Amino acid sequence: MSILVVLVSSSFQQDEEETSDFYSVLDLTRSATIEEINEKFKTVKERYEQIQSLVQDESPQSDETLTQFGFNRSDFSLLTEQYSQMTKAYETLSDPTRKQIYDQFFRIGIYLRKEWGWKEEDLEFLFNLLVGYGIAFVVIAFLMVIVGILLIFLFGLIIWAFCCVSSKHSNSLEIPKQLDHSKVLEKDKIE
Repeated sequence: MSILVVLVSSSFQQDEEETSDFYSVLDLTRSATIEEINEKFKTVKERYEQIQSLVQDESPQSDETLTQFGFNRSDFSLLTEQYSQMTKAYETLSDPTRKQIYDQFFRIGIYLRKEWGWKEEDLEFLFNLLVGYGIAFVVIAFLMVIVGILLIFLFGLIIWAFCCVSSKHSNSLEIPKQLDHSKVLEKDKIE
């Protein structure tokens, strides 16, 4: 798997416009800790819920408050879309295992999206496959290596046994020397 990462990562340069990722969605740096991520999302969630309650309230006072936040009611669908992106980012980055995998494979996701036309759903599937089946993949790979070693050992034993058996039989299968019949006949006469 890491060979694929190295090959794909080395085969492209990251464009400036393609740097949008989960960290930028949450307005964080890549060095952000889990605590910082949790704190940032808590703030985002509180603000979203506050704006959502104002949008649901039809009073003129809520319109004034929305204007103070820099929003109007028509912007709420865009805000909801941004909030769902932030929620996805938070769900990934707040889990240490998912964060580690995301940090490791982010550039490949950009490459697959840009060069091969992969959609976000495809990348999500690949990501979930790596997260969900990563441990199973490692266990299966380990078992395959063990089975391979055992097969090599078994074939080595078979070849060794064949060599031993054939060398024993080769000694007994030697062609006997020609008998000198005259000596046998002389021996019979003496008796």
